[in-house]
Amino acid sequence: MEINDNVKMLTDSDWWAKGDIGRLVEISYNRHGRALYLVCFDSNCHKMHNRNGGHTWYAKPDMCKLYRPNRLMKVE
Repeated sequence: MEINDNVKMLTDSDWWAKGDIGRLVEISYNRHGRALYLVCFDSNCHKMHNRNGGHTWYAKPDMCKLYRPNRLMKVE
């Protein structure tokens, strides 16, 4: 995944519900090389974050997946 990708949360937590959609705003790595994602859940937010700011939360890669909504429109 890359910065600005939309992600769908796969787990419930105190900060999000399973199925919530967020935007990936940072990818960090711990000392063991494991990724940690900072996900923004404010749909009106267009700024980049460098830490948790009240509507951004850290998640492990297994807590979310890439989300690409079906943008096809049905025309009759």
